[in-house]
Amino acid sequence: CSFECERRGAERVVALSLEDPDETGFNALKNYLGSRVEYVRASVYSLSADDLGLFDTVLFFGVLYHLRYPLLALDQIHNVARGEVFIETHVIDERLRLRRKLPLAETLLPKLLSTTPVWRQYAEYELHPEDRSNWFGPNIAAVIEGMNSAGFDCHLLKREGDRATFRATWLER
Repeated sequence: CSFECERRGAERVVALSLEDPDETGFNALKNYLGSRVEYVRASVYSLSADDLGLFDTVLFFGVLYHLRYPLLALDQIHNVARGEVFIETHVIDERLRLRRKLPLAETLLPKLLSTTPVWRQYAEYELHPEDRSNWFGPNIAAVIEGMNSAGFDCHLLKREGDRATFRATWLER
């Protein structure tokens, strides 16, 4: 995403991740493309305008459900965003993933809870048998309310299966 933002004319692009950019291939691709994208090896929990500056657009794709403290992360994003935040994440609206079978629960609960924020916590490897980094599965209402409580005006853009995308606009607190 970072290189595409740069290609489309973004003045400054910062990619943030905990992973080593040499191990992920980021640096190799950056060199190949002759890119100016900055790579910051840090946590979303440590986002600071003093360290990074302010951003008109923040892309937060495929991260939310990997966070142990998702609401803290949304608060931290508010510290560096002054425009729009686009979020893509796993959601549980279509399939709640209960730990034990309850009659009719898989079909009734999602309908009943569609307007109630739900953050379903996962045990290790519960969401994906080869990935222990999944912590929470929010429903759409939880993502919207979480972003709104962090100081954004958030709306669902699209849902496909257990994935959803959102657009949030920064609001002054």
